[in-house]
Amino acid sequence: MSVSCGLAGRWLPDAEFDAVTGNFFIHATGDPAAVLAELRRVLRAGGRLALTTWCEPAPPVLSIARDAIDAAGVSWPQDIPVTPFRPHSAPAAFAALLAGAGFAGTEAQLLSWEHRSIPASGGRRSTGRGSAQAAS
Repeated sequence: MSVSCGLAGRWLPDAEFDAVTGNFFIHATGDPAAVLAELRRVLRAGGRLALTTWCEPAPPVLSIARDAIDAAGVSWPQDIPVTPFRPHSAPAAFAALLAGAGFAGTEAQLLSWEHRSIPASGGRRSTGRGSAQAAS
């Protein structure tokens, strides 16, 4: 069974799922600990959780504003929120966040990749690089 819902899915029964996965979303939530508590609630005892998230430093497209502010040598603007996930962006800190939410035997690791695209039409080739962390 596959279920997609907003993280405010309190309508889901407790211990409903054998596995919960989430890709590149936890860093964009307002309260990562609360989100993990909700994921823990819907996961059955002994179930598996697998998450991926961007790590710091963020990929260039996600860090444009921060890089510009840092280059200007000014303080972070009060009207631009700093993600609450930033303190948890290193693998050890991410694993500690998961453990604090009640996930036993957590492991987080840094992943890196290179993606090459060769269009069938013979158009422009592109290459993308990234790094993220995964936890289970």
